[in-house]
Amino acid sequence: AANLGIQLKDEHIAEIIAGDRGTSLRLLFQIRKGLKGITTASAQGSEGPHGEGLKREGRASLSNHFFQTRIQPSGHNNKRLAQEVHAKPFVDRYASHMQHRANMQARDVEDARNCSSSLATASCKNMQESKRGKKLAERKHNDRWARNIETRIDSMQKDLNQEKQFVKQKHQRVENIRQRHRSECGYLKGCDTDGIGWFEMNLQHLGIDASEHAGTLESNLHASTAKEFYQELEKKLPADAHMQVETKKSMQKIKKTKQGNDAGQREREQRQRRAQVEQENTQARMDEQKCEDELLSRLLTDAQKYRCEAMAYAQRQRFKVAAHAERVARQEMQKGTSASLKEHMAITRHKQCQVECNDGSRQVVACAPKNLASG
Repeated sequence: AANLGIQLKDEHIAEIIAGDRGTSLRLLFQIRKGLKGITTASAQGSEGPHGEGLKREGRASLSNHFFQTRIQPSGHNNKRLAQEVHAKPFVDRYASHMQHRANMQARDVEDARNCSSSLATASCKNMQESKRGKKLAERKHNDRWARNIETRIDSMQKDLNQEKQFVKQKHQRVENIRQRHRSECGYLKGCDTDGIGWFEMNLQHLGIDASEHAGTLESNLHASTAKEFYQELEKKLPADAHMQVETKKSMQKIKKTKQGNDAGQREREQRQRRAQVEQENTQARMDEQKCEDELLSRLLTDAQKYRCEAMAYAQRQRFKVAAHAERVARQEMQKGTSASLKEHMAITRHKQCQVECNDGSRQVVACAPKNLASG
């Protein structure tokens, strides 16, 4: 706009966008004027600050062109030579115009080539900048993703360390409880200072035998071979009669226990059967009650539906009766109105007739004395 000498302001742009015809025409006139000035300057061959303008061909070149194209082909004895010489200014003007047109076309082609090259350079530059921006964005995205992954891994490692610490503490707590139990029960090797071992040692110091042989006459079996050990064990066995008595008592106890278990089993089975029967009866009553409730609900729904239909039918009947009564009343009213109107019209017509008759009789009475006088 500055090169063409156009003064374009913000308010002018707003008016053009708003559709102001006068502003648009003024802008077109300024553009035409600027383009005309540029065309005139280029036609004159003036050199501007941006480059060398087009040069017009000299008169010698035009004369050579006229001689080569018009005079030399026709020859010296041609009759049209005078006409051709007379038409030389027009031919020179046409040739200069065609040359100027060819120069302008060449300049346009050069400008288009330069413009396309500049557009290609700009598009290549924009594409490179776009690729560079995409690579930068991708690098930032990868860096952010790597940071997120590292943060997540650190969080998982922290959680894993805490879980390991918690498991270790739990195992240590369990081990402490076991160690305390061992120390209290005297299960530790060489532990004679506390626990059961310490208690039994104090009993032995007092003369009380708390070992497994306590209460027997002989605490140890003196045998050198296995056979002697077996014989000693047989000697410690109770007598046969005592064993029979103990066996009989044990059998009686076992039988009593079995009888009690059988009786308890029978009672449990009876209770289970009783509970099952009661449950079946309860289920049957619940099913029956449910069926009755469903039947009652269905009957209530049907009754409600029938009631609604009956009410709708009664309402339609009342509407029909009311409409019929209204129609009959309207017809009777129309009949009464027409009868009264006819009666009124008859009375009015009768009165008019009477008035006309009275007027006629008066005229007759008025004319009779005149007739008598003339007679």
